[in-house]
Amino acid sequence: MTSRTLWLGIVLLYYGALIGAQVGAPGLFLWTPVNAGIASFHWIYALAFFGLGVLLLGIVGRTFTGLGPTSWRPLALLLGAGLALVHLWVGRVTTGSPLSIDMFLSALLGLALAVLLARALPASMVGRWQGRQP
Repeated sequence: MTSRTLWLGIVLLYYGALIGAQVGAPGLFLWTPVNAGIASFHWIYALAFFGLGVLLLGIVGRTFTGLGPTSWRPLALLLGAGLALVHLWVGRVTTGSPLSIDMFLSALLGLALAVLLARALPASMVGRWQGRQP
């Protein structure tokens, strides 16, 4: 089993868990409880997509070895944005609620933080993360 296959499996399991949470608990990310004392669950959605962004950067770096880091980061952000739209669409289908631009922007914030993390970390750490160094 190659590291690319392992990372792809982890990405699929993680995203499947996000979809499963949305289907199993409809509206999990789309509602705000009044009595919980929390302003909103947007930060949970951003954190969930931060994790997805970290995984996407790993698989994109391992899959597209001919491209450089300046191409991997936008590609991971674009893939993550597409997956966020699919996730919101599943939420719309299961709950009947309208698509939320706030939730989409929260997902983009989480993905962007993962991309910024890849930019801010030392090159040796990012190289191991994206499979360029042992």
